[in-house]
Amino acid sequence: MAIAPRPKPPVGCYWRGNKLWAAASVRGRRYAWALNTSDPEIAAERREARVKALRDPRGAEDAKRRIKTGERLTKDQIAFVVTAIDFALKRGVAA
Repeated sequence: MAIAPRPKPPVGCYWRGNKLWAAASVRGRRYAWALNTSDPEIAAERREARVKALRDPRGAEDAKRRIKTGERLTKDQIAFVVTAIDFALKRGVAA
């Protein structure tokens, strides 16, 4: 039985087993994390959202203001908030 070749990983991502992982350097510090997917498109979106969160951790302030005033979040803000929540839950951080 032949194994189907895996698709090429997106920029900044790599295969580890059957899942895609991401790596990035932000402010001189290297980060690597599991993307929990084998779909390159989803992996690219998740990596981009996490890198944005690492580069601009205060970006949540505008999202928080929009939520309080009943405004809709932008697509980037939704990705940022989801990434931040996922990151906090994995680290056991409570607000």
